[in-house]
Amino acid sequence: MLAALLAALLACAPPGKARADMCTHFGFSPRGIGMANAVSAVIDDYSGVYYNPAALAASGISSFTLGYLYHSPRIKVRDWAGGERAGFTRDMNTGLVGYRQNLKDMMPRKWDRNVMVALALAYPGNFKTSTTVSTSKYDEVQFPVFGRVPDMMVMSGGMGVEVLPGTLYLGASVRLAVTFSAKDIILGIHVLEEQVVYEKVAVDAESEILPIAGILVQPRQDLRLAAVWRRGGSPVRIVGRGGGGASLGPLELPIGLDMAFQDFFVPDEFAGSVAWRPRQNLLLAVECTYARWSKYNDPFGNIPPGEPFEDIVIPRFGVEYMVLQELRLNAGYYWQPSPVKTLQPSTRYLDSDAHVFSLGVGYAVPVRSLLRFPLVVSAYAQFRTLPRRTLYTVEGPTAVWGTAAGLGATVELRF
Repeated sequence: MLAALLAALLACAPPGKARADMCTHFGFSPRGIGMANAVSAVIDDYSGVYYNPAALAASGISSFTLGYLYHSPRIKVRDWAGGERAGFTRDMNTGLVGYRQNLKDMMPRKWDRNVMVALALAYPGNFKTSTTVSTSKYDEVQFPVFGRVPDMMVMSGGMGVEVLPGTLYLGASVRLAVTFSAKDIILGIHVLEEQVVYEKVAVDAESEILPIAGILVQPRQDLRLAAVWRRGGSPVRIVGRGGGGASLGPLELPIGLDMAFQDFFVPDEFAGSVAWRPRQNLLLAVECTYARWSKYNDPFGNIPPGEPFEDIVIPRFGVEYMVLQELRLNAGYYWQPSPVKTLQPSTRYLDSDAHVFSLGVGYAVPVRSLLRFPLVVSAYAQFRTLPRRTLYTVEGPTAVWGTAAGLGATVELRF
């Protein structure tokens, strides 16, 4: 009897789910998001630790940045029986801190090229996004960047070096998701009518460091080429242990539970970018990202490796126009096909393609009486539409569609 109860409880434990982190799914700075994240060749702020650490060295200005990002997904799901419900309606709020320092300023007599180090911290509360995930084992509708821990902090640090002055830049960085342990999670399952099994679990998280490497080449003043590799994997592994009891009539049976699953899965990414400045006040950027979703493995090992995910290619287009020397406007678009297969004979992951549109603005506020450099204020607006998509899963056809809107701003102090 006890073995049967444990098996039933384990069947309800959530398996590992394919997820993307905040940077992969939304972006990491107003300028980056405003240009549809097609900025590997041109990014010039703290977010270079994610987009392309080599680009950090293309600008020699040190800076400190504070910011805030907000996203509001509104997703709907219709199951095989025709029932329609809100898949997700909670919002994501993220605080940002960014810092970059040119080491050349500290050793001007020994080195005449830019050597930039940078650090970025993001603290998302309700870490959510706009793609639902559900399995036959775990029927709660989830979103890929949502974890079963209360909050987490995403830390990134890196270095960019100017190898050939004005021509060649190299860089490397790492990102780490630091989670906060969740205590006293209560699991319950009705075995028979009026007879319930309870389990109290304390959950701890183990994080993994994921490296990023990039190169930036500027063969002409009006042209830049960039390539970036971002290592994927499961940056967070959740381990849960607990004990409780089962009430079966007059009997009270003890229960122990150990569980482990992966969270915040990040695919390997390879990005290539071209940025061209046909006029002094106009910048055009094109980027293509290959995301290796097929590398995801179910930690329970009950489905083939990679299923039901497949690799995708994401085209991105961005433009920046300098209205004045102090004012720049950004716009961008990218299309992100779903990595989830339509036919799923043994799973039920729900996902849709995404068309993403964005606008951005940056204004350099001159404060000459107080600061050597202008104070740069940047903001963005992003709108994501998920067209209706029907997936044929182990539990029948299910449709998913919706939208996600985002706003954010940063203030950058340069020195």
